[in-house]
Amino acid sequence: MSDKTDFLETIPAAETCDISCSKIVPIYVFDNLEQSASQEHSNILLNTPFEVNFRDNQYRLIVGEQRFQAVLERAIPSVKCMVYHDLSDIQEIQLRYSSDFKIKEPSLFVRLKIYQILRTKLEVQKDTGVFMKPLQQKASQILRVSTRQIRRYNIVLDCGTKEDWDLICQNQLPLEKAVKRIRDRELLSKEPEGLPIL
Repeated sequence: MSDKTDFLETIPAAETCDISCSKIVPIYVFDNLEQSASQEHSNILLNTPFEVNFRDNQYRLIVGEQRFQAVLERAIPSVKCMVYHDLSDIQEIQLRYSSDFKIKEPSLFVRLKIYQILRTKLEVQKDTGVFMKPLQQKASQILRVSTRQIRRYNIVLDCGTKEDWDLICQNQLPLEKAVKRIRDRELLSKEPEGLPIL
């Protein structure tokens, strides 16, 4: 029986240092992943390090968009950061997603957007022969959901309409109902039309 951690990429250690806010670039903006930063005590705001990835001469903000926005609004010149170096996109998502759970449960819309990015990156790895383990198992391990849940994500990503996405974005369509809605629509489209009029 294989170790589940085989599907996770190793995240190298980070160094902690102060970074000028003008050098930090938010990369992932989906919706409000964190509790409102304006409600946090200013000491917590300043003493909780932001997680950034230094890559391509940029400090890419992985976690902490709302807190960072609050810092900018207060004109704070620099912040304490945990700085990783040259993480891949998949490592960023892996780190970001595990951090999201420490802050707030991501919405279905956020989960799907993260999986959409992750699936694209994993498919590229698979096509180039870099990644040979089952894509669904790796995604399942990174996102900490079952492979059955990943299959449902695939149904929504591959067959969902704009209306489905709008409802998901507004938190009005849970995953199970979204999948049922899509399957019902597909069944209707496959039903034979009435007998031709002779």
